[in-house]
Amino acid sequence: APVVKIFAAHAFSVAMGLHASVAVSAAAASPASAATVLPVASVGSTANVRRGLGLLDGGSASSFSSCPNDLVPQPLTKQPPQCIDDEDCTSREDFLELRKFSKAVDKSLAEALKRTQEARHTFERRVCDYHYASTGHHSQRLADACGPNGPMVPGGSYLYELRRWSDAVHMLHHACTKSQNGCNAIKNYLRVHPEDDIGAGGNHGKAQSKIWTELRLACEVGETRSPVPNDSPVWCDDLTGLCEQKSCRVWWRAMHEGRWRPPPWVDDRVDYDDLRDACAWVKNSKPTDEELDEYQHKLLDEVAKQKEEYCSPRWVEGYCKTEAPATRRAQCILKTGQRCERGVVMPGSENDDTSDWAERFEEAPVQVEVAPLAVCLP
Repeated sequence: APVVKIFAAHAFSVAMGLHASVAVSAAAASPASAATVLPVASVGSTANVRRGLGLLDGGSASSFSSCPNDLVPQPLTKQPPQCIDDEDCTSREDFLELRKFSKAVDKSLAEALKRTQEARHTFERRVCDYHYASTGHHSQRLADACGPNGPMVPGGSYLYELRRWSDAVHMLHHACTKSQNGCNAIKNYLRVHPEDDIGAGGNHGKAQSKIWTELRLACEVGETRSPVPNDSPVWCDDLTGLCEQKSCRVWWRAMHEGRWRPPPWVDDRVDYDDLRDACAWVKNSKPTDEELDEYQHKLLDEVAKQKEEYCSPRWVEGYCKTEAPATRRAQCILKTGQRCERGVVMPGSENDDTSDWAERFEEAPVQVEVAPLAVCLP
């Protein structure tokens, strides 16, 4: 019973937009210490967002390729095996060397890898908590706190945790790129030979590269936009470590009447596009002939438009002087009642609108030599 009360207070504090740790510490603190905690809680949302984005504790946002707080890869304890250069690690001896090298690469990027794993697990738990509460296991207020419209703070909306996971994945790939012959070697090899990471049962992880696993999972979720189900637990208490469901996948299967592979939940949002960037790092897909042909036609059309716009003479209003219009003549009636066969049409007059009209389909003239007889009717 005390665990349930603490967890309910934790979730309610998240629904109010406050950090869970601040709310718990404020509830357990003495009146003297509560005076120092409450001002922090009043601005906890902004501070937590900035801390989660790495804008506090000496960090700063930057668009440079290298930042002062970048994670520096540790020195490698093992050199890449020769089979990576040969692009063939199918033999038992070569594959064992590939595994050892994968573990050495994971160890060199242990800090960035740990941050990515923690961010992914937090997102998986939060998005499953949202579905778990939405199905009637908890109040609608707690479900709204975990949902897409919940507060963008740690412990709040699952979209906030999604962005943190995406940032961690990009930082991991950035650190992997800086490692040069270490992480890049194993990543490029598995991108060309993804079958070497699939075991006999069809499960991934045969190469034992945790970095490759994180990039692959990020691509999978970003491409399918289906974060549920996953293998993380559901509705856990951070203080006691107790969870109501040990596996989101098992719970999701039970919700669909025990179906072995129930349809996943598709969260069609643009927030997953950042995770989809990882697909370019782990997939070696080449465009088909039809796609190349379509792209070539589009490129030719764009070139034709560019040539028409920039490589041919174009009329610029006001640059060239307009010539005086030619004199127009038409039949007119003077004020005296006299008719004029070739009168000059003044610009802007009533006759100026139709003076330049012409008959495009002229008829042949009709000549009559003998007048027709008059028809006499009785």
